[in-house]
Amino acid sequence: MTRPHALFNTRLNTRLNTRRTLHLFTVLVMLLCWHAKPSFAQTRYALFSYSDSQPSVQTIDPGARQYIQVNPQTYAVNAIKTGDVLSFSWQQQAYTFTVVKVQQYFEDTYSVVSRQGENYLIVTFHDNKMIGALHMTEIGSEAVIGYDPVRQQSYIVEPGPNDELKCQFDALQHQIKQQLEPGVQTQRIVNVSDVKNKMQSQAAQTTINLLLVYATGAKSYMETNGGISTFISQMMTLSQNALDVSNTEITVNLAHSEHVAYDESAVSS
Repeated sequence: MTRPHALFNTRLNTRLNTRRTLHLFTVLVMLLCWHAKPSFAQTRYALFSYSDSQPSVQTIDPGARQYIQVNPQTYAVNAIKTGDVLSFSWQQQAYTFTVVKVQQYFEDTYSVVSRQGENYLIVTFHDNKMIGALHMTEIGSEAVIGYDPVRQQSYIVEPGPNDELKCQFDALQHQIKQQLEPGVQTQRIVNVSDVKNKMQSQAAQTTINLLLVYATGAKSYMETNGGISTFISQMMTLSQNALDVSNTEITVNLAHSEHVAYDESAVSS
């Protein structure tokens, strides 16, 4: 016959063991959930620093290059992720831009779209080089990031009216704006809102596949100024960003790019 106090001790030990087992199970579940939880760690990159001391805003002349040292951690393909933060200074002001999109059109090249308010920084990395465009809409300023083949170094410049890269960027953006921006196409329509809604509905999930052909002159120029794949990637990313900020819901896709051997000077003459 089991004594009462022995029976009581048995039941008490059983309850304690059950509680310990439940507690251990809970801890294990929490650990498993913690390990399974996806990482949303945000990486901060100092995008570039200046090779020389930064001149004051008053002494910066349009067209005067300021040479920069690009953070080598950013060169690896897709090193920068969506949600990461890019910090840099421009015209004696410090800025932090958040990455909103990363695009890749070539195996060894990638482009990053980052934003601070209404300001945009769009840069492309290839072969330890960086080119890009900075649009400071809020203060009415802009800059072009290019590559100097002589110094083998990137630079940032407030472009003059004849800057080659700026002219190329602006020409493409102007064409896109005229052809695809809803606001431009609906200026003659009385009920602009209805037309915009209709266009956006028709454009939903629309993809435009592009075949990009470039001549020898363009290839030769860009191979010494950052690389042809860098330039194409930057143009594609600028185009997509123009469509995105215009809410067109259109995606441009680079189906193929091809070099064709013909002399542009013969055509232009």
